Amino acid sequence: MFGEGAQGKKMLVEVVIFYRNMMRFMEANKCLEPEITVTELFFILYLESREGITYYQLSRELPYDSKLISRSVRNLEEKGIIERKKDGRKKNIQLTYLGTKYIENSYGGRDNFLKVLEEKGLSREELFSFFMTMGKFSRILESEVKDIEGLFEPPFSGKIKDV
Repeated sequence: MFGEGAQGKKMLVEVVIFYRNMMRFMEANKCLEPEITVTELFFILYLESREGITYYQLSRELPYDSKLISRSVRNLEEKGIIERKKDGRKKNIQLTYLGTKYIENSYGGRDNFLKVLEEKGLSREELFSFFMTMGKFSRILESEVKDIEGLFEPPFSGKIKDV
């Protein structure tokens, strides 16, 4: 079967190395705002489409450890990027004006990221094909993770429960 044994390990290593290099590339080429981390950018972009979500909903929707979510929400709140507004008995998380600016700037960073890749010899078609394929992988992996939800304790700690 494709991806078993040494071949499978090499493929996993390549994915991890790709992600690490992409993050380093983005930082080196000023594709991120200097005040925020990649993780915080992920949360900002996620919150853009989920305006008014509660912390509880956020922790149910994202495949991250509750400590990471809590720390990220707290850091974003301290930086003035989000605010939690009380709505009855719950606190809704909302982007502030500054958070909206970070989103606008992140799209500029994306454009810079793509421009540098084009300058290094990748065509628009290659980039489009690559990102479309990555999107497919992401959706497949997301559905697989949901299928095995509850096998990890705590979420995604690497420890698998006995079944």
